[in-house]
Amino acid sequence: KVGKDDPRFLLIDKISVKSRVKRVGSTLDGKPISPNNIFDIGWYEGSDKVNSQGVALLNGHIAGPNKDGVFSELNKLVAGDTFRIEMGDGKVINYTIKRTQPFSGNQLDTVALMQPIDPSKNGIVLVTSLANYNRVVPQSPRSAIVYAVQD
Repeated sequence: KVGKDDPRFLLIDKISVKSRVKRVGSTLDGKPISPNNIFDIGWYEGSDKVNSQGVALLNGHIAGPNKDGVFSELNKLVAGDTFRIEMGDGKVINYTIKRTQPFSGNQLDTVALMQPIDPSKNGIVLVTSLANYNRVVPQSPRSAIVYAVQD
């Protein structure tokens, strides 16, 4: 259960994602904490709320030790694709992707990610997690950032 105005599920039909959204905090150096498993998505509580003015930041894993994670195909999304967020009260909010980009290593500026891509609309950023379940495998070339706005 989540609060009525908190995100409950993220649904991305194009890449077959229907996953729980859980609130996550930050590390001591201010980076969003990753969800504690490869199937959930983290909503960074240091970002804005979903369905409010500003930008909400959601992250998820690409893979675990033996299986792909929730954002294993995030890099396949392109401008114009859509997704939905189901809120705690059952309301569904639609988003349209405006821009995508790859990233590598630890090159992730959380403050820059939370800048609106369109200040006249509520925004959301989906990003693959920097955490790596298998320390032997380097950061994935599938790492991606997706910028979207509420319809």
